[in-house]
Amino acid sequence: MASVVEDVASIPNAEAYCFNSSSAFLISSMYVEEELIRLHLLLFIGKFAARVLLPSGFEFPKNLLSYQSSFIPEFMDFSIRQDLYKKFCSGNLYYTCKAIEGPYIDVLARFNRLLRRSPKQWAIGPLLSIATINDDQNNINRHGCLKWLDKQEPNSVILVSFGTTTSLSTEQIKELAIGLEKSQHKFIWIVSDVLLKEGEQVQIPKGYEERVQGR
Repeated sequence: MASVVEDVASIPNAEAYCFNSSSAFLISSMYVEEELIRLHLLLFIGKFAARVLLPSGFEFPKNLLSYQSSFIPEFMDFSIRQDLYKKFCSGNLYYTCKAIEGPYIDVLARFNRLLRRSPKQWAIGPLLSIATINDDQNNINRHGCLKWLDKQEPNSVILVSFGTTTSLSTEQIKELAIGLEKSQHKFIWIVSDVLLKEGEQVQIPKGYEERVQGR
């Protein structure tokens, strides 16, 4: 956590960077709103804030949840305590990539310059092993998901993923499976078993893969 970097100023040639595991879209949409309110700028900038910060052709969706309504009070207090140590921060690392979230990464850079904070930032992920090289045949075997995506129309597939720190209950998985099946949309669903107890398995409804075959 941020409090562990207090001593960094006493270490020669050392810098501390903030690692942000949330998406650049989430951070930029909530962070910009929160900072504008704190600086009493929202009254004057209002709906023009996003236009000033976002590259041409991009915008934040309307009716996004506010920062305050998205977290419990205890987390808000924790977040405020973390902010006390931002003076030690030399830049930011974001767990994303410009190919996915380029406009929102740019928003964060512009906003940090606006507040005269360090402009240093890097997008360092996600780094996924999605292709394997077959030396015998001297070619690259694409992952099955990518081969399937290559055949789909642009913007026609839903990606469903709650990350590696969330594990759904059997009932939640069942309800989500039903919703995806009834939607009739094509989808890729990442089901995490990271938090399951040893020996437990994710329970996909019986016959589900057959019913949604091709989608």
